[in-house]
Amino acid sequence: MPGLTLYSGNRLEVLTDKFAEKIASAPLPVMTKETIVLQSMGMMKWLTVEMSRRLGIWSNYDYIFPNRMAGKILDSFIPDKGDERFFDKDIMT
Repeated sequence: MPGLTLYSGNRLEVLTDKFAEKIASAPLPVMTKETIVLQSMGMMKWLTVEMSRRLGIWSNYDYIFPNRMAGKILDSFIPDKGDERFFDKDIMT
């Protein structure tokens, strides 16, 4: 069943432990992508390595950044508006 699980904290290692436990205990059906919202490319690379190390294999995932996630959500309610960059630095300031 699709849904949103929010993990928050200030220790990336602890968050990764919880995430790996969740993925191992309740994997998605085969060929279903896991979508993970991350803050940076460095975090994306680190998480890929860590999940591979913890689970033995880590594939079929889709990393997105907060701006893209907000755009996808907006686009599901108002088509053709999801490509706007609401969280760009210029707009936010």
